[in-house]
Amino acid sequence: MGAGVLKLSVGEALGLKIDYYVLIDIEGFSKLINALGGITVNINERVAVGGSTDAGRPPDRWLEPGPDQHLNGKDAMWFARGRYGSDDFARMDRQRCVIDAIIRQVNPTNVVSRYEAIMREGGDLILTDVTQEELPAFVELGLRAKGGEVRSLVFKNGVQGFSSGNPDFEGMRDRVDAAIDETADHPDKEPSSSAPSKSPTSPSTLSSTPSSTPSSTPSSTPSSTRGSDGPTSSAAPPASEDTSDACAYHPE
Repeated sequence: MGAGVLKLSVGEALGLKIDYYVLIDIEGFSKLINALGGITVNINERVAVGGSTDAGRPPDRWLEPGPDQHLNGKDAMWFARGRYGSDDFARMDRQRCVIDAIIRQVNPTNVVSRYEAIMREGGDLILTDVTQEELPAFVELGLRAKGGEVRSLVFKNGVQGFSSGNPDFEGMRDRVDAAIDETADHPDKEPSSSAPSKSPTSPSTLSSTPSSTPSSTPSSTPSSTRGSDGPTSSAAPPASEDTSDACAYHPE
């Protein structure tokens, strides 16, 4: 019931029909990453491991900046969740980089070779309403996502007038529509050969950060944006962001 209500709530806020959910127990996240062999990310600023800003407790150690940092499960969890000396929006940026890393680094070969470890660690940690019969279509969709550009739309306080305390839901839906139009209008986009039986907009991952949004359909950055009468000037900035750019190594 809880997941169903959350799907309806998020879908209503974003103007989307969310057909499926995947819920990963955060306590088991590190075990699942270890079962996959870890992930490699770019770290642009120091990230605390442990510590509490509110309690004045310093971190146990830090994840230091650097390109191509290979993280085990525990460090990946702190990279995604840590906010000592930071805020929720910086954490959201790191979370989407973790998702991007998993998409790019997980492949059929390492999943098959680590199948037993993944099932052992993930069996009691992952809940979803995707049925067994629909899994082949989602596997195909996942492989297609690996070959494309994953784009994301993040709502941040003060950006384009967004306020988490008083969200403009109509404005949020407009930005979601614009982000989806970017992918639909791209000339290199190929029509889908098959899709899950419910034809979802995209399989959605529900995170503990309510203000983050699912990544949109893979695509390349378009050269124009859609107006009421069709494509318009390319002067307008893209509504969504390529995670390859957002997660690149660019230390301050």
